Amino acid sequence: MITNSFDFLFPVQAALYPMMAVLYKYCLGYVVLTCIVEINSVFLHIRRVLLMYDSSNTSLRYQIINFFYVLTFFIVRMPAFIITLVTLLQDRERMPASWSNSFIAGTIVLIYVNIYFFKRILTSNKLFN
Repeated sequence: MITNSFDFLFPVQAALYPMMAVLYKYCLGYVVLTCIVEINSVFLHIRRVLLMYDSSNTSLRYQIINFFYVLTFFIVRMPAFIITLVTLLQDRERMPASWSNSFIAGTIVLIYVNIYFFKRILTSNKLFN
């Protein structure tokens, strides 16, 4: 059951963060990587829907979705954020310093928050305890 709306809405808010970059045509690669990162969120939301409809977290369907969530987290989500951070650090002279600093800080915060949420999700599963 969803107990906290922040947990449910955070991926949506994180996807909206780079929209200012699109408006000002800065860091379009950052925006593309952010959209690719959301592939991982599909499996996260499917897991939540399964739990909302009283599917056991030990069911085969839930375990398969959970496997793909973990897989896409390590193959898509974290490398994309790291590539984004490296790209922002390399191209910071192409945009105003305030924008550059805010995007770099935002990406670092997103990396830490994603690691925190990933740890919380894994520890909430009986499969991984």
